[in-house]
Formats: sequence, C-alpha cells, structure tokens
Amino acid sequence: MAFYDVDNAMTVKLDYELPKVPAFREGIRRAPRREAHLSEADKALAIRNALRYIHPDHHLQMAREFARELEEHGRIYGYRFRPEGELHGKPSRMRRLRSKDESCRWCGPVPGRYRS
Repeated sequence: MAFYDVDNAMTVKLDYELPKVPAFREGIRRAPRREAHLSEADKALAIRNALRYIHPDHHLQMAREFARELEEHGRIYGYRFRPEGELHGKPSRMRRLRSKDESCRWCGPVPGRYRS
C-alpha cells in the first residue's frame, strides 16, 4: 500500500458473518442511560452512520438492532460486536508508549518536563 492510498488505509471492514448476540450479563457496572435528544432525522442519520461498517446484506437486521439500542440506551454501542470476556484497562506501566513524553496523555505531566 502506497502512502497516498488513504481510502484503503482508513477502511474498517467487519466479517460478513454477524457474531451471535451475547447474553446481557447482570451485575456489571455500566454507564447510566443517556438521554438522546435527537430528531427522527438525526436518529436515522446515526443508524446510517453505524451501518457503514456492516455488509449491506445485514442492514435491515442491524438497523432494527441499532434503533433498539438507541431507544434503550440513548446511544448505539454495537453490543453484538463487543469482544468476549472481561474488559480491563492496563496500568500505565504496561502500555506501549513511543516515548516518556507520550505518557503525559495517560498519567499526567512527566516530572521535570514542564517548568513553571
């Protein structure tokens, strides 16, 4: 791929087969429901934007699922595509950083880097 081939570099493609809908696990702390103050046109746009990553053969099924998520949670999360297992953030010492200065994004300023 050449450096100027931006269209292919920024394309996200999911598998053709849809993953199974995972069981909703109770007892996991989740963000509270967000109110979506969207017009019908905005809701349709949000669903169309989410469908960009889905094969056209699955658009009808996924549009219904995304609309249900939008109504129930106030956002489209794509729970069907959530990875299996537990999700945890890594401690900052385990993140792969290109430099010590980059750590300021995760942990705050690097001591001695900034002068007052």
